Amino acid sequence: MCLLDCGQIKVLTTPQRLGLAGLVLQVNQWEKENKKMLEQRAEEGQENEALKTEISLGLLTKRLANTVRSFGVTFKEGAGDDCAAAVAVLLFGNTETKLPGGYAGEEISPDSPIVQVTEFPQELVLLGRATVMIKGIANRLGMPWGLSDRWADVAAAALAATQPSEFLPIWSVARPTVATTTISAPDERRVAGNERIRFKDVVNSALALTKLFRAWLLERISMAFVKLVPEKTRQWLRTRVISLLASNNKSA
Repeated sequence: MCLLDCGQIKVLTTPQRLGLAGLVLQVNQWEKENKKMLEQRAEEGQENEALKTEISLGLLTKRLANTVRSFGVTFKEGAGDDCAAAVAVLLFGNTETKLPGGYAGEEISPDSPIVQVTEFPQELVLLGRATVMIKGIANRLGMPWGLSDRWADVAAAALAATQPSEFLPIWSVARPTVATTTISAPDERRVAGNERIRFKDVVNSALALTKLFRAWLLERISMAFVKLVPEKTRQWLRTRVISLLASNNKSA
């Protein structure tokens, strides 16, 4: 998974993606429990049930806060679990959800939980900007939009996956060919498109690979020679070679 923003790109590793998937699911669970508690408080005779839900919500808030801190997010002194959980709900929650601890949902507000953040992991900056932009556009258009609702199924699928390696889109499989010789390698898009590969393509590719390997080998030998042979010895050899070449020219 990679994130694009104004020409910038950040590739998220598999552990980071799975961690984000877990965070999205926790936010989704917190929002559902919070909505349930508010509905129970609004109904008569549901005080006891609302109290139980509030206790459950408190445990979810603490768990959510610990997950946020596990990403490397640090806060100012005195910022508790409500602040850490509010950051997660601000980034991935519904546009209409009230944040834990009474924090403001506008990131530029002095009461925003973002104000209490002292350090935020660099690899998640672009993701945070993207989610805030999506929610800002939805809020501007008056559309209730819940990122955790939209992403919950995908996040659950990511956590349930048991594949040892990631699936890649087809455009990432075809590697660009660097032209190092006049002989071009076969176009790898033919493989992706199931087009027939000709023997001529195989020969050309083998020749190109041979020339590339020869250039690499000469470069390695040259580097090893410079590194292992003393300077005085190299100068003597250089003088000796020049003398031999001069003698051969005279003989000719």
